[in-house]
Amino acid sequence: MRSEQTPIPLNGEYFPIATHRIQEVMKVMIQNLNATSTVDQKEFRFNLLRKDLSSVSFVSSWGETMDCITTLNYFYVTDNDKTILLLEAQLFCTECNITSLILRSKKRMEVVGRAPPCINDILYLDLSCSIEWKIKLKIKSGTGEEERDNTQLVPVYYRKPQDAFQHPNGNTMIQALQWMFNKLQAMKILALLSIYW
Repeated sequence: MRSEQTPIPLNGEYFPIATHRIQEVMKVMIQNLNATSTVDQKEFRFNLLRKDLSSVSFVSSWGETMDCITTLNYFYVTDNDKTILLLEAQLFCTECNITSLILRSKKRMEVVGRAPPCINDILYLDLSCSIEWKIKLKIKSGTGEEERDNTQLVPVYYRKPQDAFQHPNGNTMIQALQWMFNKLQAMKILALLSIYW
């Protein structure tokens, strides 16, 4: 995090405002970036990825087990052998369970994993109420009062590019989408009423 352009280190491996998926990736990334080589204990395992690393950014789906894209930002263009760097990045991407890993520096970008980097996600429209549609990020399953008829839940699958805007606050995103869908629902009802009048 930053305060007035000054980096503030976080205590521990937990970033509470991130999605669960990002928190899991952050924890594994920190462990892997700080791991030493089995051959030489003085050398880091992912030494090329650590060199001149200035910041890391994350984008994830709202689902806990779905996609996560991580961008490693560098101060300088690395003059390492591109093939070796990409091999190390591929191994890192696999071990950290990252969908796409982007290595970015001035005038250079390399992508490992899914290319082009995008997030596949799913929302559920709850059509059980005829007046107002509700949007859910996941279906609750359980017993008793939590369990319900899911026949009125319609899954909406979508793909968003890594660089597209998304609201970082899930609750705010849900409220905005519900407002849009309810406006569309109201327009549909008015259009039907005008046909019959």
